[in-house]
Order: sequence, then structure tokens, then C-alpha cells
Amino acid sequence: MPRALNGLSENRQRIQEGQYEQPYHWILSRNAKGLYDLRTKIVMELLGDLKGKKVLDVGCGDGKFTSALTSRAVEVQGIDLSKRAILFAKNLVRKATFLVVDASHLCFKNETFDIITCLDVMEHLPENERERTIREVYRVIKKKGILIFSVPSKNMPLIKKHYIHFDKTDLVKFFSAHLADEIMFIGCGVYYPIIYRFQNWPIIWKLVNKLIVKTCSPNRAMTLIMKCKGFGVVFTPSMK
Repeated sequence: MPRALNGLSENRQRIQEGQYEQPYHWILSRNAKGLYDLRTKIVMELLGDLKGKKVLDVGCGDGKFTSALTSRAVEVQGIDLSKRAILFAKNLVRKATFLVVDASHLCFKNETFDIITCLDVMEHLPENERERTIREVYRVIKKKGILIFSVPSKNMPLIKKHYIHFDKTDLVKFFSAHLADEIMFIGCGVYYPIIYRFQNWPIIWKLVNKLIVKTCSPNRAMTLIMKCKGFGVVFTPSMK
């Protein structure tokens, strides 16, 4: 079922789509790239051995992170709502399969995937779509399959293309109906408000990388990473 957008949603989607005039994740500036690479490193370490695993990257965008997954797993699929982003992904990452799919209405059978990543996606969705997307992700993950989500921290200023930023308490509350016992949180990138404002100035990039580009407490982070597991319960997506 296609997404029905209101005016505000259309505006946020338009901002995101505008960024995909180019595959921007592949050409990030020096410090933004440092943080992106750190997130990739953390997530790949959390995933461990992907040999023989079936992997889904939800909200894959232009396929930059998906390319890292293909270095370890043979069967990788990426989905995104943006046709433009998927076109870039198909041309830049030949070892994965890419589809234009709304994450709140996944086109996969129950318990299909061993691994699902959903990185920096939830902040782009209004509340009802976040809830449907979570139910769908848990529907298609196998029992004891690994799920990894990343979201911007509430420490970070809210930007125009985002609906919401999160803290650890928000995530536990938001996922409360779906979380199994084993949950792990990691903070990615230390947030220093003054330095962050000028982080791409060449004169301070060494300082930024020394102080910011590292793991930290979730309470101090720019990005929150959460690892959890599926538990074999099939959720029927709400059609409201």
C-alpha cells in the first residue's frame, strides 16, 4: 500500500529527496564521514559473522551502508521509499538487490531475514508510520534474528527533515511491546554543542576527530545504536 502523505510529510520527503540529487552518503565531508564510518564500524561489530545469513537493510538510501554488508554476507537486500536513492544504490552496489518499498508495508513473508538493519530511518517517519514499520520489521525477522536500529539523539538539534530525535528512555518505551530481554545500547559520537557547530571547519577538524568520533555513553551521544533480537512473534500491521 503506498504511503499517503500530508503537506508536512510531503515537505520532509521533498527535503530528503532533494539530497538525493547525488549519492551524498558516498561523498560526505571529512568529519561527517568520520562519524558515518564510526557508525558503520560499530554496527558491523555488533552483527558479527554474517556468513550464510539473509540480510535486509531498511531505509538503505543510496546503498553506502549496504555495500559494507555485502562484504560479509552473500544475500543482502536493501529497500527505500526513494526511487532516486534506489537508482544510485543499484548502480553503486552490484552485490545486493534493491527495491523501492515503503518500510511500513514490507513485501516479504513472515520470518524471512536473519539480520535487519534500520539505520537513521525512524526520525524520518511520523508516529503512525514508525509504529507500523516496527511491527513490519518484527514480522519479517526470524526468531532470535538480530535487529539493529540507529537514531539521532535528543542531544542533537532537530532538523527540518526529521520528526523526532530520541533518548534511551524513548527507545525502550517506543519498542516496549517488541523488545526481548537482550538489548544493547551504544552511543556513537560525543556531542559537544560548541564544537559541533563548527565541526567541518578545516582548522578544527583534528580536534573534532579526537574528541567526537568515538563511542560514548548513550546519554552523551550524537547517535544512539540499539541492538535487539526477534522472538518469533508475528505482528499484523495496523491499517489505520
